Amino acid sequence: MARQPRLNLPGILQHLVQRGNDRQACFAAETDYLRYLQELREASANHDCAIHAYVLMTNYVHLLVTPATTGAISRMMQAVGSRYVGSFNARYRRTGTLWEGRFKAAPVDTDRYLLTCYRDIELNPVRAHMTDDPSTYPWSSYHHNALGQHTPLVTPHVQYTLWPAHLLRVRPTSAPWCTNRWKKNLSTISVSTPSNRAHGEANAFSGISRR
Repeated sequence: MARQPRLNLPGILQHLVQRGNDRQACFAAETDYLRYLQELREASANHDCAIHAYVLMTNYVHLLVTPATTGAISRMMQAVGSRYVGSFNARYRRTGTLWEGRFKAAPVDTDRYLLTCYRDIELNPVRAHMTDDPSTYPWSSYHHNALGQHTPLVTPHVQYTLWPAHLLRVRPTSAPWCTNRWKKNLSTISVSTPSNRAHGEANAFSGISRR
């Protein structure tokens, strides 16, 4: 299936994925995770992007982002990439690229897929069998969004703040929300993100130009 051009417009919620080149590690030590988050915080502020959710895994990154201006996401990711890769290469005395091509970006239909995207991103460590409890994984926004532990990087999406707290703080092992519909939505996300296709109904973003 052909990859769609990215939506490049302000106010459109986007699910981003960036993977390590040849699936190699992008983070080798705690210092790397901290440096990436520092660069992401600075770049998101400089380029007017609101970060709603994130997870840093060993060889890939997921972000949920709303840009305030046209092209802001691309500028943010370019800034993060150039500064982080430079520091990573210097630290480990390596050269060359770190990422597997350009990042993938899929627009999100907030009415149906917003909460699924939050969960998809923040439960990555659980699905990867790195932990049974997302609160024990330090490199995600779960602590901010589910546990109320403030993180300066994160700006909750306005629609997310309307959900009842007990739905946001539930743990996977006792998750009543893990319904067939949620699983279907999660499957849609896993297929659509790599090809830059929207998370939502086919007509949700009709008429919006892509670049």
